[in-house]
Amino acid sequence: MSEYPVIPIFPLPLVACPTEPVPLHIFEERYKAMVRDLRNEDGGSFGLFFEEGEAIEPVGTLMSIATILKEYDNGRMDLVALGGRRCRIRTIRADHAYRSAEVELLMDVVPDWDERLATEAFSLHRTIIHTVTGSPPPDSMYEGTGALSFLLAQSSNLTPRQKLELITMCSEDERLRFLVGHLSTMQKDMERLQATYQAIHHSWDLQKFFFEWKGKQGS
Repeated sequence: MSEYPVIPIFPLPLVACPTEPVPLHIFEERYKAMVRDLRNEDGGSFGLFFEEGEAIEPVGTLMSIATILKEYDNGRMDLVALGGRRCRIRTIRADHAYRSAEVELLMDVVPDWDERLATEAFSLHRTIIHTVTGSPPPDSMYEGTGALSFLLAQSSNLTPRQKLELITMCSEDERLRFLVGHLSTMQKDMERLQATYQAIHHSWDLQKFFFEWKGKQGS
């Protein structure tokens, strides 16, 4: 018997972080069967792994079904899955209609983190969310998490490849440094865009004023 747990795997062109809610529409017969099997288990999980073409990346995230939003007459369903531990595929198996795999759970090599880095990443993320939504997120949203980086990454506009790189890192400081660099660049891009918007707005107001002034002069 293998020392590694065997779980169903769900390859998709997306990546989930621990604690991240992911909406899924289940329509393929093999994944309908997977969800049925998981619902018959107590606390069953599946692995979400990034797939591009025919290649499945080995590092992914254990997902549990948080809630079934809707079930259709044809067996399709809309659900929300919640990210848990990170894991790495050791061996892919074909025990069912869907694929499964023996997986190794990933842990950080250093359990602690640099508070300065965490504060910098938190401040950048909070500022960007405030800029985009018009209101700052409540501090309570950032509390009670074991890894701040995974919380921030969920709404930091990372590409699937960037997210995959992040969840593969086994140090919170490494992930926080990655996010500080990404968020800093994004903040500068947003400031440039805002400056461009303001410049165009000002120029257009002047152009429109002069056009209207000329019209009045000619009347």
